Amino acid sequence: MKNDQPIGLPELKTLKFNERTKILIVKANYNGPKDELLQAFAAAKKLCDDLRVIYDVKLVPGSLEIAPAIALYDDTYHGYVALGAILPSEKSQGEHTPEQKANIQAATQSLALLNTQNKLCIGIAIISHLIDRTPEQWGINAVDACLRLVAIKQKKLALAKAADITP
Repeated sequence: MKNDQPIGLPELKTLKFNERTKILIVKANYNGPKDELLQAFAAAKKLCDDLRVIYDVKLVPGSLEIAPAIALYDDTYHGYVALGAILPSEKSQGEHTPEQKANIQAATQSLALLNTQNKLCIGIAIISHLIDRTPEQWGINAVDACLRLVAIKQKKLALAKAADITP
């Protein structure tokens, strides 16, 4: 059963951001048979526009290049949205090949490591299936996660500044 409502979206509109909060959307240059990634990308951009979040877009060849691209922009943006897709082919009857499974794991793990080791705010959407959500929900949820992390980080920095503590 598909979830029709993006996770936490109503509360997202109440989060407070710095006026100049800027994010980078990094999109893999993958266009599947049904343009799933383009749908996720369009939904992510629309949410940013609706929330008046400033964003730039960078395209990379594939999902495995998203993390290295974000690493190149470390500390340039307040947050990052990673949009990629590794979907099974129609020939494989909906099952990922071992190589695809390894690529999904590599792409998500490298982004998770950047999130934690570099203290970056990355919302991750490496579309690997369309069972429990639509492509649009993947994009919206990635922006949602990114902006929630940005809000947490900005609040932490503001509290540290107010207490004159170096974070």
